[in-house]
Amino acid sequence: MEQRDKRTRIQDVAKEAGVSVATVSYVLNEKGNIREDTRQRVLKAAEKLNYRRNAAGRALVTKQAQAIGLIAPKGRGVTDPFFSLVAAGITEEARRMDYPTILMPGEVTGEEVVNEIQNHLIDGVFLMEIEEDDRRIHELKSEEVPVVLFGQTRLPVGWVDIDNYRGAWMATSHLLELGHRKIVHVSGPKNDRVSRLRRQGYVDCLLSWDSSLVPVVEEGAMTRESGYQLGKRILQLDSRPSAVFVASDVMAIGLMQAVLEQGLKIPRDLSVIGFDDIPLASEQVVPLTTISQNATDVGRQMARQMVAQLEGKVPEQHILMPELVVRQSTGAAPESKPAAYAAERITLKQGPAFCLWSEKGTIDLERGNQGVFYADTHWLNTYQIKIDGVVHQPVWTDVQQNGFSMRYVLELGDGTLDVRRKLVLYHRSLVDEWSWTRWGGNRDCDFELHVSPDFRDVFELRGFQSPSKGTRRSELGESGGESHLYIGKDGVTRELNIVVTPSPVDNELGFKRWKMDGTAPSGTFRFEISWMVPGGLVMHDEHRMDDVPVFDIENAIWQRVLKRSSEDIEMLRQDFGFGALPVAGLPWFGTLFGRDAIITAFQFLVTQPLYAERTLATLAHMQGRVRSAATGEAPGKILHETRVGELSNTGVVPFRKYYGSVDVTPLYITLLEATWRRTGKDDLLHQYLENAEAALAWIQNELGRSSLGFLTFEASESEGLVVQSWKDSSTSMVHSDGTTARPPLAVAEVQGYVYQAFKAMSRIYHALNRCDDAAVLDEQAVQLQDRFQKSFWMESIHYYAMAVDRDGTPLQVLSSDVGQCLWTDIIPQSHRKAVVHRLMGEELFSGWGIRTLGSSENAYNPYSYHCGSVWPHDTSLVVAGMSGTHFLDEALVLSESMIEAANLFPDARLPELFAGHPRTDEQPFPLPYPLACAPQAWAAGTPWLLLVSVLGLSIDAVNKTITARPSPMKIGSVTIEDVPLDSQTVKFVFTPEKVQIPSLPKEWIVKVASKETCE
Repeated sequence: MEQRDKRTRIQDVAKEAGVSVATVSYVLNEKGNIREDTRQRVLKAAEKLNYRRNAAGRALVTKQAQAIGLIAPKGRGVTDPFFSLVAAGITEEARRMDYPTILMPGEVTGEEVVNEIQNHLIDGVFLMEIEEDDRRIHELKSEEVPVVLFGQTRLPVGWVDIDNYRGAWMATSHLLELGHRKIVHVSGPKNDRVSRLRRQGYVDCLLSWDSSLVPVVEEGAMTRESGYQLGKRILQLDSRPSAVFVASDVMAIGLMQAVLEQGLKIPRDLSVIGFDDIPLASEQVVPLTTISQNATDVGRQMARQMVAQLEGKVPEQHILMPELVVRQSTGAAPESKPAAYAAERITLKQGPAFCLWSEKGTIDLERGNQGVFYADTHWLNTYQIKIDGVVHQPVWTDVQQNGFSMRYVLELGDGTLDVRRKLVLYHRSLVDEWSWTRWGGNRDCDFELHVSPDFRDVFELRGFQSPSKGTRRSELGESGGESHLYIGKDGVTRELNIVVTPSPVDNELGFKRWKMDGTAPSGTFRFEISWMVPGGLVMHDEHRMDDVPVFDIENAIWQRVLKRSSEDIEMLRQDFGFGALPVAGLPWFGTLFGRDAIITAFQFLVTQPLYAERTLATLAHMQGRVRSAATGEAPGKILHETRVGELSNTGVVPFRKYYGSVDVTPLYITLLEATWRRTGKDDLLHQYLENAEAALAWIQNELGRSSLGFLTFEASESEGLVVQSWKDSSTSMVHSDGTTARPPLAVAEVQGYVYQAFKAMSRIYHALNRCDDAAVLDEQAVQLQDRFQKSFWMESIHYYAMAVDRDGTPLQVLSSDVGQCLWTDIIPQSHRKAVVHRLMGEELFSGWGIRTLGSSENAYNPYSYHCGSVWPHDTSLVVAGMSGTHFLDEALVLSESMIEAANLFPDARLPELFAGHPRTDEQPFPLPYPLACAPQAWAAGTPWLLLVSVLGLSIDAVNKTITARPSPMKIGSVTIEDVPLDSQTVKFVFTPEKVQIPSLPKEWIVKVASKETCE
C-alpha cells in the first residue's frame, strides 16, 4: 500500500528502540529512573531517526500544562452562540484537568500556532472550523502539534463531530410526518462543510420519502440578518411552502421574525425547525423546534481528547448523535392529515416474542412492519395512547432489551401534566403502565387507548396473498377488556386478550376513554395484552442467560459497536429445543435459518463456541430424511428455514420446514470440524458423524448429477426460492449485459464451501483414523479446485466469475462472492493477490464495505437487495479470508471502514444491509436500505469476526495451541475476559506491542504471529 513521507514520530522512536512511548518521553526529557542501557538505546534511536520532541511528548512526562489554544471560527468568533457553548464546554473540562485555555483569532495561521508551541506558550490547539483546503491542519499535523478538530477530516488527527447529515434527516422526517410536502431548506454557504451535510440530509430524506417531492434550497450566511432576508424572500414565492427547515437556530430566529412581521402565525401558517438548540431557541415568542447537538458536551469531549493526546495516547475520532427537540414552532400541515408513517425506532424482544414501535411508542396501522410478532403471526396493527386526542412526543426515552420507559410533559395552559410510562414485553404478553402527576391547573383531560388486533401471517406483511381467510370473533368485556379469537385455515385458534385498569368511561371494541380528573393530583392506568396459541405452536422459552465474554477496547468506536453487537445477539436468542441460538433477524426473519445460524456461529466461534454447539444440535435434529419437490427436502440436506404461521401450515408458502438452499449443507460439515477443533470435544465428532456423513453423501450425489462437476441448484418447483445460494433474491445472478441468469447455476462461493467441507471432513476422518477416507476427500478437493480454476477464472479482468450456468458460461461480473472464496481457501496462492486487488478497487469497495456487485456493472443498483448493496456479514467473511491469507493491511482497512459505518447507524447497530453508494466528502455517511432487518444476527456477528480476524486470534483445543498477533495501533489495547477454554475461562490482553494470556493452562502453547504490515 502507498506510504506517505512524514516526520518521525515518538512512536517511531519507541519502535526502533523496542520500548514504550512513555519510556521514550522520560528519556528525552531526562525524567524517571531509566536503566542506562535503555536510555542509550533510546537516544541512539532518536538520533538515527532525527527525532525532535513535540508538545505531547513534553506534556506526557512533565504533567505541566502551558495552555491549550482555542482557535475561533473565522469571521464569527465569540459572537457565534454555538461556538460560545462549545468553548464553555472545552474550558470547563480542560480546567477540571488543570489545563488553561487561550482564545486565538480564527485567522491565525498554522505557522503561528507552531511558533506558540515552540515558545512553550501552548501545548496543543483546538480548531473550531475546518475547510476543504485548510492548510493549517496539514501544517499542524506535519509538525506533530496535538490538535483536536470540530469536524471530520481524513487525516489521522483527533476530531469530534456531530452527525449533521442524520440530524438534517431527522428534521426533515419530522416535518414529513406532520404532513408537510412543500418544505424549503434554508442553508448556510454552499462551500461550508456543515451546511453541505445538512443540505444533503434534507434532500436525501425528502426523496427517500417520495421521489416526486421537489427539494428547494435557499442559501445564505449563518447569521440572523441572513435568515431574516431569506424569510422575506420565501414568503414571496409563488408556491409558498408550509414548512421550512433552517440550517441553524440563529438563521431560524431571523426567519421567524420576518414571518411574524407579516402577521402570519407559526406554526399555523408556516412550521419552522432549526438546528443547534442554542439557549435563545427556547426563549422565542414561539419556542423553536430544533435539532439539539449539545454543544457543551461537544466541547467537553474535545477537551478530553486533547488531554489524552498530551498524555501520549493515539488521536481518536468521535461522532455524536443529535436529538430532535419538539417545541411549538412545528405543527400539522394546513388542511392535511399528519402522516402516520414513523420509523421503527424501538425494537424489543423477549424469548420468542418481539415487537417494533415508533419513536413515540406507538404501533400504527399504516406502517405494516410495526407491531407485536409471535409464532410468525402479527398480533397488533394499532396501539396508540392519546391525551386530548393527540399522540404526544416523549421528552425522554430509555429502551431496554424487553421494554422501554418514556416521559411526557404537557402544558395545559394553567398548569403542567407530568406523565410517565413503563412498558415491558414478556414471552406471551406485554404490560403498559402509565402514571401522571398534575402541577397546577384544574382542567379535565381525555386519556384514550386505540387498539386493533391483526392475526395476519408474517408473509402477508411481506406481500404474499392468502387465498382465503379464517374466521374471527371479538367480545367486549364489562370492565373494558376485550377478547379476540381467530380460527385460521390451518385449524389453529389464535387468541388475543386485552385487560385495562381502571374501567373506562367510554368502552368500545378498539377504543377506550378515561377522564383525567382536573381536581385529582395524580392517577394511573394499566393495560395488559396477551396472546395464546395451541401447545404445538408454543415456542420454547429461554430464561437462563449465557455467560458472555467481557471486553474492553481502547478505541471508543470499536468498544461502542462491539457492545451493541453483543446486546443484539443476546436479544436475538431463541431456543428451538436444543439451547438458545440467534434467530436470523427482525422483523421478517425472526425464526431459525440454517445458513444464518451457521455463519453467525462461525463469527462467534472463538469467543462463544456454545452457539456453534447448539446450532449443530438443532440442525442435526431437523436434517432432511425424505425427498420432497415442494420443500426441497432430501436425505442429508440441512434445513434452510422453519415457520409455524398460517400460510406455512396450509402450504400457501413452502417454509414450514424448507430446504431450498444449496450451501447450508457443506457449511454444516465445516462448522462441525471447526467447533470440534475450537472446543477439543471429541464427543462432538461421534455425536454428529452420522449427520456429517449424510450431508457429505448428499453433496457427492449432487456433484455426480452435474455435467460440470459443481454443486448447483435447480429452479424451485414450488413457491420457494429461485436462487438458492446466499444471494437468494431472484435477480441476484446476472450476466455482464445486465440480464438475469437462470438456474441451474454453480455459484462461486458455494464451490468454495464444498472445497472447505471436503478438507474439513478429511480432518475429521484423520482424527478417527480413517485415513483412506480422508485421502479420497483430499483428492476430491484438489479436483474441485482445478475445475473451479478452469471454469471460473476470467483472465481478461484477473478475477473469478460470480457463477457459471448449465453450459459452463461464466457470469463475467465483479461480485463479492469471490471475496468469500478467499475464506474457503479454494483460491490458489498464485491468484489471491489479484483477487484482493479487485476487491479493494473502487468498483467493489464502497469505502464502507464490499459491494455485492461492482459499480460498473450494468445491473448495478446501490439500493438493490443483492446487486450493489453492502452486506456487513459478507464483508466480515472477506476480512476473515484476507486475514487468513496474510493480506493484513487490506483486512484492517475493511474492518475499520465497517466499524465506522456501524457507528454512524442509529445506536451503532449494523443493519442486515445498506446502500452501496461510495463514501465521499459529499456523502460521508452510509445510506440505509429501507427494509433491512435490524437487529440481524450475522450483522451483529460482523464486529466480532472483524475483531478476531485483525487480532489473528484462533484457538485449536485439539492441539492445545492459540495463535494471535498484537493489536493494530488504530484499535489500541484490547482485553477479552471469560473466553471458554477447556473446562475454564481465560483472559486475553492485546496491545500494539504484545499478546498476554494470564493463567493459561501449562499444556497450552501460544504462537504470536507478526503484525507484518497490519498498521
